[in-house]
Parts: sequence; structure tokens; C-alpha cells
Amino acid sequence: MIGIPAPKREMNQNKIERSYEEMSYNDKENAGFPLRYYDLSVDQKFFVDNLFETCYNVITTEPEVQEEIENLKDLVKEIEHSTTAIYNSIRGH
Repeated sequence: MIGIPAPKREMNQNKIERSYEEMSYNDKENAGFPLRYYDLSVDQKFFVDNLFETCYNVITTEPEVQEEIENLKDLVKEIEHSTTAIYNSIRGH
């Protein structure tokens, strides 16, 4: 209906989808996730939704957000390094 605010869950879902779309292509690619939110599998959506909601409920200040972003970037680098090492190991390099 016109004029009725969207339920909180729907508003959060839009935020989650927007946030996912704003993530870098490389980060999604390195994690083995699709480029677009709507291409996520059911299990991936469940994971992403819960991750975003958990982070949203836990992180409350800008410095905390920045710290978490840096932590996540470091984790992505570690994952990238590990997958490269595994790939090279398999290829015999």
C-alpha cells in the first residue's frame, strides 16, 4: 500500500543487497561468490544476510567499522594467498 513504511526486515534486506553490490569484484571473486546479490545460491544468501545482520548489530561506531573493514581485507588477502599457494602446488610450481 502507498504510504505504509516497508517492514524493517525488508529495509535491512535492501541495505544488505546494496552493500553486497558495492563490494569489490575481486573480493567476491576471491571468495567464490557471484558478482550480483541475486545470483547467490540460497545458502550463500543465508550466509551473507546473517553476516551483514550480525556485523550491523555488533559494530556501532565508525572506528569499529573501519577496524572491521581492515580485518576483513586482511582475511581476504590471507585467503587469496592460500588459494594461490594451493593452485601453485597443484600445478607443480
